[in-house]
Amino acid sequence: MSTNTLSLAIIGLLALGGLLGGGRAAPPAVPPSSPPVEAPAGEGNVVEVRSDQAWVREAPGSTEKLAVLSRGSRVTQVGQAGRWVQVQLPDGREGWLSGMMVGVPSLNEREGRREVWGYYVEGPSLSSWSSFEVNADRLSAVVPWSFTVDGQGRLAVADGLSEAELARVLQRAGATGLGTHLLVQNYRNGRFDDQIVHDLLRDPQARERAAEAMVAQAKAWGAQGIHLDLENVPPLDRPFLTAFVAELSQSLRGQGLELSMALPAKTEDRPSHAWSGAFDYPALAPNLDRAVLMTYDQHHRTGSPGPIASAPWVEEVVQYALSAGFAPDKVLLGLAGYGYDWPRAGTARVLTHAQVLALLDEERRRSPGVSLHWDSSAKTPYFAYGSGNQVWFEDQQSLGYKLRIADRYGLGGVALWRLGQEDAGSWSLLTGG
Repeated sequence: MSTNTLSLAIIGLLALGGLLGGGRAAPPAVPPSSPPVEAPAGEGNVVEVRSDQAWVREAPGSTEKLAVLSRGSRVTQVGQAGRWVQVQLPDGREGWLSGMMVGVPSLNEREGRREVWGYYVEGPSLSSWSSFEVNADRLSAVVPWSFTVDGQGRLAVADGLSEAELARVLQRAGATGLGTHLLVQNYRNGRFDDQIVHDLLRDPQARERAAEAMVAQAKAWGAQGIHLDLENVPPLDRPFLTAFVAELSQSLRGQGLELSMALPAKTEDRPSHAWSGAFDYPALAPNLDRAVLMTYDQHHRTGSPGPIASAPWVEEVVQYALSAGFAPDKVLLGLAGYGYDWPRAGTARVLTHAQVLALLDEERRRSPGVSLHWDSSAKTPYFAYGSGNQVWFEDQQSLGYKLRIADRYGLGGVALWRLGQEDAGSWSLLTGG
């Protein structure tokens, strides 16, 4: 599809659309610390857990439990029976909460708080919509996985996301007053394609074509700017990446648009490093309105088991970024919402927080010796099960340590990868500082 044809299709969609992861502890024996709140009447409302722990049950008054939600978790109400509220969990299951445990979220929660960006991805195994829908007013911006760029600088709507879905996300963002940044990436056939980005960066005409297309799409969608997520860039293409970012920044800023970029985490500059060497932090800094540090995958899927983002490592990454010329208020700390389940040998599988808890619950039933552990150095949880499997993940507690780092260094905020994977209880922390 040509840029003009795609733009016309987008404009038509916008005209039609208008505005633009249960535990096993016993239930608490004492009343919640905050006063009971009457459950809101009406289906489709978002309700928020106001107690430290709230069990989701199969039926009103049932002893059968589906999940446990922590304070600050949000779910969508789909029905009500007396003082019991029927809710839909992020995984699509429906259950019942006592109306004494929930209330209506307060408005204007973003005022005076850190920036919170959420990456929005639509895929066959997980949609970000459920989390986005209930937490939109806790975000300051949404970054939908929007376009793929090819080696000639042409843009195509990203696999897994239709134009109609992109329009729905941006409409919801517009109605909530969120910033919108269209993500452009080089992801193809299940990987970030180094050949695509090599061809793009080495061809001045392709770079110019890509910049023009990004400006056009940002304007057509009414977005605040472009979020560049080029990964697996060959180290020898370092100067060409720097040149492209400078050119793209000039094109966008000339139209009143912003450029933000996802940067691989690094604690020092190693120009020959296969994954991060192409990213010249000092040269990139002046041309970016926001820089998202991808402070996750310290231990990655194809490597050995370990923390996804240990607190000491995250702090080292932040320290290097600031020493390399990034102003603290322009830096957003990347936060992982997911976990990895590593077998004894082979590649780890990705788990959402809800899937991690479900797996832990299942393995505890099979073997009482399975228990959750806390790495006091990394400040992250983990557990082992089966024939050598290790699961490392992020939760509300581990994210809390990262938020303290962000606050300690005066960073502009955080960016959550990705909506729908996170510990639902993390939201009260994300928007609390």
